[in-house]
Amino acid sequence: ESSTVSPPCPLQAASRPLHGSWRAFPGRKNYTIQSTMDRKKRASTMLRGTAHGGFSSSSAGAGESRIIEFVDLSNGRQFNSQVPVNVPLFEATPAEINIQDYKPFGNYTINIHLRNKDKVPRRVQIADPTSHYFSISTKRNQKNKIAPMMEIVYTLTFKPRKKKDYEVDLVVVTEREKFIIPVRAAGEQAFLSVPEEINFEACPVYHKSERTFLLNNCGPKNTRFHLVATPPFAVSPSSGHLKIGEAISITVTFNPPLDHKFTGKLVAKIAENHNLYCELVGSGRCVDVSISSQDLTAPTTYIYLKSHATLEIKNNGDMPVKFEWKKMLSRAAEYERRQKIERTFE
Repeated sequence: ESSTVSPPCPLQAASRPLHGSWRAFPGRKNYTIQSTMDRKKRASTMLRGTAHGGFSSSSAGAGESRIIEFVDLSNGRQFNSQVPVNVPLFEATPAEINIQDYKPFGNYTINIHLRNKDKVPRRVQIADPTSHYFSISTKRNQKNKIAPMMEIVYTLTFKPRKKKDYEVDLVVVTEREKFIIPVRAAGEQAFLSVPEEINFEACPVYHKSERTFLLNNCGPKNTRFHLVATPPFAVSPSSGHLKIGEAISITVTFNPPLDHKFTGKLVAKIAENHNLYCELVGSGRCVDVSISSQDLTAPTTYIYLKSHATLEIKNNGDMPVKFEWKKMLSRAAEYERRQKIERTFE
């Protein structure tokens, strides 16, 4: 069925009703457009978005657009501006466009607002996209020289032919610099089966414990993955490639340096801005090892002769324990003593 939907701020719907439903997620001037269309009643659906106010200075800062080139001013013409040289003269809204859930042969549009932040009129234009799946247009009666604090509106049109990943960088040309507005359209999304949590419970300090799980490609396409774990957790293998339906065994290692609780994350990176997360939980515990005596006194003997005394170290735990004799009580004291000796020989 078709219905008229009122989208939330900061995207405003077009004057005529839209068929289907769509959602917009604002955040740091980056909009993700998601649409659902009824093919039976309409072969293509046009989404129109108009950005307006409601941003805070932290989420809509002008310094987010990336400058790629400065215009050659070697002809002697002076250029005075109140806008810092590392910030574009025009503020683009949105500064990045992400399109999801689109249909082949659809027609999708979004408005891009360019606001002049300088104190004098400035010229601006958006170059034609390098991809023929995207096009840029503006109203015929709009002039490209914009008064201070005023804006010009360009319309980006996206016409996909198949369900795949599309990307293009729109180049905005001002009188002083060129900066880009990234546009990304995500096709079939890869998906890997990652557990929600891996719990190591209590593990001996400085003893490696392992947990293994099966990483399965449940998505509709082949995908590469990259795994990262926060210390003291580690993961192996850290990267690979999985075909559709293929699986691989992943081992997560926990090596606690202290006897307290540790929490971390296992991040599976499978695409740009597409990550999966797994909670990692574990705690270190001291092994139950006892010694027969805290003091050891060697018997009196003659000069140049040897005497010996005996003590017993007993492992009361449930796993083998490695040990070695140290001159200092802790690793910190041992490190400090080593640094002191090194300074002595400098």
